[in-house]
Amino acid sequence: MLPKIVNSLLEVYQNEGAQGLKKEVLNLGKDIAWDFEVNKTSISGGYPMDLIDPKEITKQWIKKVFETTKNKYMTYIINKSNPSFGLPLRSYIGNLKIPNSLILAEIEKEIVEMMMVFPYISRVIDVFLLKNKDKLIVFYTVITIDQELIISNVS
Repeated sequence: MLPKIVNSLLEVYQNEGAQGLKKEVLNLGKDIAWDFEVNKTSISGGYPMDLIDPKEITKQWIKKVFETTKNKYMTYIINKSNPSFGLPLRSYIGNLKIPNSLILAEIEKEIVEMMMVFPYISRVIDVFLLKNKDKLIVFYTVITIDQELIISNVS
């Protein structure tokens, strides 16, 4: 199932704001900041840096989803009835039997499903995939339960 196409993100955000998007008041606690450039824990003063802002924790969680092969690590399992984390992007590499359009649609569906597992994400508004030679760039927009927009991309 493809995401609903909307006229503008601002329109969705303004029209739906607090109407039904809030799942519940949620305390995410804290997370250890990860430096994606060097693929290590962020260190400050010899200690791991903490993330306490829910929006920043959500951004980091989304990036980790994209960086992780599905079911490789069990660290971020949230839903015990569906214990999976990550995306099976590597399974699509070099698959010549399936048309690219179908592969991109399936990847988009899996991205939306994985994002909706995270309890701080209320809605995935948009996911756009751009294939550039051997690189896949994913642009996404989500609304948190606090009605904050997160607009970003991952490549």
